[in-house]
Amino acid sequence: DINPEGVAMKYMSPSFDLGDVPANVYGNTGVFWQENSIDKLDVYMVALQGGLVMDIIKDWNSKLDFSTAYYDWSHIKDNPNFTQAAAAPAWSALTNSRIPGTTRWAYDYNVIDFIARYDALQIFDFKMGHGLYGDLLWNTASGADRDLGFLAGAYIGDAKVDKKGQWRTFFEWRYLEQDAVPDFLPDSDFPCWRANTGGTGSDGGTNGKGIVMGVEYALLENTVLGIKYFYGEPIDMDPGIEKQAASLLQTDIRIKF
Repeated sequence: DINPEGVAMKYMSPSFDLGDVPANVYGNTGVFWQENSIDKLDVYMVALQGGLVMDIIKDWNSKLDFSTAYYDWSHIKDNPNFTQAAAAPAWSALTNSRIPGTTRWAYDYNVIDFIARYDALQIFDFKMGHGLYGDLLWNTASGADRDLGFLAGAYIGDAKVDKKGQWRTFFEWRYLEQDAVPDFLPDSDFPCWRANTGGTGSDGGTNGKGIVMGVEYALLENTVLGIKYFYGEPIDMDPGIEKQAASLLQTDIRIKF
């Protein structure tokens, strides 16, 4: 897990009318350090996000949320102090492009992110929570050409499961190219592949596409039972490297104090 230090601020505007639709604008910003020391180049991320949320169908208690974000990681590319031994990966999946013969990152990561989400508590006269969501990101750093990521998902049930009796079932399609984001950030349970070493999936990282589906149910207040299924395939492999799929069935209980 990555737990960076940093500072963050957020803003939510008072409600206003956008035509006949109640709306709010919001913003988030922050600076987070991945590694820092007195005598080395600090690795840190600057994050900026702005968005608009609207109540679009009053009878369904539905909301539509659009936002755009920008993430800039400083001092990742070719930083000799921000690396690791390839034989003993600790916090990086080693799926990003590296400078040949080293474990130094070959590219910077300056990511633009477009996010959309729709949530509602009712469908016509039938009370049933449901939602759709999508996320498109692009690493604009010079030189990176495997630089796109995409997620599309849908759910039925409660948008957030934490109170006794709440539930949710969901389905997602994920696509994350090799250099779309730093390889220490993606979901550690979703399969990824190192394009230059072999076709076997490893946990977390980039260079993977596939599905995630699951169901969650709150047994008690803040006690949630979940079952998830992950299936992934590599996007790109170097010539001569066989592509192999990977899958994972996961059951867990999440307790929040």
